[in-house]
Amino acid sequence: MELEKKDRLMLINQYLILEKLDPDPDNANKYKYYQGILKHGFESEYSAFLSDIDDGLSKEDCQKVQAFLNLYRFIKNSFDALDDKGEITEEQIRFKGFDGTYESLHLAFARHLINEKEYCSELRQGQEDSDLNSHCTMLDYYTRMFELWCKWNHPGKMTAKQIEELVTPSATTPSS
Repeated sequence: MELEKKDRLMLINQYLILEKLDPDPDNANKYKYYQGILKHGFESEYSAFLSDIDDGLSKEDCQKVQAFLNLYRFIKNSFDALDDKGEITEEQIRFKGFDGTYESLHLAFARHLINEKEYCSELRQGQEDSDLNSHCTMLDYYTRMFELWCKWNHPGKMTAKQIEELVTPSATTPSS
């Protein structure tokens, strides 16, 4: 990455302000170190202060996360409206999140939506302290669930049988 002198100057000033404001001496030293890198234009060292910045999640992937959250909202609302829930449990319909290792940007966006924007915040119910880290990959599972739901023409209210079919892993696992 290249930075023009004016960009470097702005960042140097930002890090100078942070150095002065942060009471933690370790952080102050880090900000001073970044200022040196920027002052001298050591491009190979820019990663030192960019390492905490993610590459980003595409608009398409953001829309997928929102679609998955909406699907779980429909599942929860449908479940809550059922008189006879059959064999379905609250745990089965709980949104489990995304894997923190392999789906970290999806996880970060879901956290942002649910915890900061309070979008689909009802999915937090009963798990307020959950960090939404599923500790296993979920994208393929959610995609198969979503595709099945789309085949049904996006029902807003689902039957117990439909919910069970969506949340049962074997139902959303591709056939061999």
